[in-house]
Amino acid sequence: MKFGANNDTLTAVTAADDDHAVALSMEALTAGQNVAGTRINVRMLGNAVLPMVVGAAVTLGTKVTCQGTTGRIKDIGAAANTDARQIIGIALGASSTAGDLVPVLIK
Repeated sequence: MKFGANNDTLTAVTAADDDHAVALSMEALTAGQNVAGTRINVRMLGNAVLPMVVGAAVTLGTKVTCQGTTGRIKDIGAAANTDARQIIGIALGASSTAGDLVPVLIK
């Protein structure tokens, strides 16, 4: 499962190289059940969900890393990003305001 269009929804992963899985479905859905708004049991992937301080823009569902030596987080960005040393986790929220708290699924 990956993030849906809203903060509180998930949808099926469609492209393994582009999508960031955050949960596993614990139920099989028939074609008729696979519609927006259907609630199913899922298990989140990762070790914990922790609030982290934003240093630069963070988008829902993106991989995040440390922003230099600030101790804050930012989107992983392009491959040439020198701060992209290690993926911390996946953002479970979004903010473009430095100092905001965003929940992060720790990997």
